[in-house]
Amino acid sequence: MIFEHVQGDEARFEELLKRREAREPLSQILGERGFWEHDFIVNEHVLTPRPDSEVLIEEALKCLPNKEKPYRFLDLGTGSGCLILTLLHEFPNASAVAVDKSPEALAVANRNAQKLGFQNRVEFQQADWAESLTEGFDLVISNPPYIPMHSYEGLMPEVRDHEPIMALVGGEDGLEFYRTISAQAPAILQQGGWLIFEVGIGQTDQVAALAEQNGFDLHKIRKDYGGIERAVILQKR
Repeated sequence: MIFEHVQGDEARFEELLKRREAREPLSQILGERGFWEHDFIVNEHVLTPRPDSEVLIEEALKCLPNKEKPYRFLDLGTGSGCLILTLLHEFPNASAVAVDKSPEALAVANRNAQKLGFQNRVEFQQADWAESLTEGFDLVISNPPYIPMHSYEGLMPEVRDHEPIMALVGGEDGLEFYRTISAQAPAILQQGGWLIFEVGIGQTDQVAALAEQNGFDLHKIRKDYGGIERAVILQKR
């Protein structure tokens, strides 16, 4: 793929090689990363979309089998927008709100929405999770920061040195934002609405317990393509 981007330009190719040797992620060097059926614009202000996150989309499709309904979706910590925009692709009559605290991340997500032609179906909001929302959603999806602070320095250089810390670290134990979202979600979800989390290694039981304390029933824990428990699927009681 990289050869296609620099074909016939040896100097440019050497520059890109040096950036990669410095452990800059290939996605940021090329400016995009494939996720589900589309290529998403990425830069240093957002997490690079990862294949393991696609299991969240697969589970959303199972939770909401009627793809023609005009569902209302919410993405908390949208980053590049890969999750919410993929959902809008799969549900052609749905609309959405996508929230992020970072204006730079929202700018990237907005560019991706325009690139895919979904800008009229999604509203981007700069906010601290769901604090300013009141409407009833059918689905809340979130891949919040979940790395414990003590683990941050041990991350791969491609992640630690090139992806935003605010999108990676979830407090001292990695669970800070699951507590926040689990407490906020019941008030903005329809009765029987769905909450789908991506989680870090070994966090599924703790995240499920936090949500259950706030009025959710555990529906399923889903492993990613590498066999690691990666998604927690919950339903509002």
